[in-house]
Amino acid sequence: MARRNEWKELVIPCIAMVAVECSNVTGGILFKAASFKGMSYFVFTAYSYLLSTLVFLFIAALFKRKTLFPPLKFPLFSRIFLLGLLGFSGQLCLFKGIQLSSPTLASALGNLTPALTFMLAVFFRIEKVAIRSSSCQAKIIGTFTSIFGALVITFYKGPKLFSLSSSVSLQRPLVFMSYESNWIIGGLLEAIAYLILSLAYIIQSQVMKIYPEEITVSLFSGLFGTIISLPICILAEPNLSSWKLSSNVAVVAVLYTVYTYGAYA
Repeated sequence: MARRNEWKELVIPCIAMVAVECSNVTGGILFKAASFKGMSYFVFTAYSYLLSTLVFLFIAALFKRKTLFPPLKFPLFSRIFLLGLLGFSGQLCLFKGIQLSSPTLASALGNLTPALTFMLAVFFRIEKVAIRSSSCQAKIIGTFTSIFGALVITFYKGPKLFSLSSSVSLQRPLVFMSYESNWIIGGLLEAIAYLILSLAYIIQSQVMKIYPEEITVSLFSGLFGTIISLPICILAEPNLSSWKLSSNVAVVAVLYTVYTYGAYA
């Protein structure tokens, strides 16, 4: 019985982490497919925030007896507002980066999040660095390894797996140069997005200490994100036809972001 409990404690967190990673990869693939159909990342971000806020509003109303709204105090609401702002900024950078590069690069650069979170925690003196501690040494080594791996996957261009004919290769040098440039810019945007996400984790931990109510915090951060995103996205995409979800993959992608909303809230 004891061994079974130990097995569950070891395996279940691993399964959960793999499931979260798979869900994030799926979301990136769906958005990439939707962008091929002409969907703007501004429209995608606005819809995801709006629908997610409505879902959390329904959940908060469903559990209204257990969910207490926070008192109207400036320190709490200012931090939750900052969470909404960071979430919106991070989503714009992430989805634009995926649009320019690929979901594979976004998933690989996602490994920067623990390293960046550790660096920010040390910078804000939330976590202390004890060089002689083996756990701290592992964190430092993991941080540098993650950063080095991110630089390699972003800037290194390996040999082609399949050679094209000379006629095709001569006609498309500018296309390849443009693709490589977009890949690097997309990687940098994704790295910025994960830096913003790490900063949001730091602020979120402070918010949860003040008010440990996950549903309410997610609701208000999503509400603030919606208030911020709608006017900006409408100004960026004034054409009404851009806001029509004309393809099935666009609808599925938007609905799927509601499912994975907790990663950005």
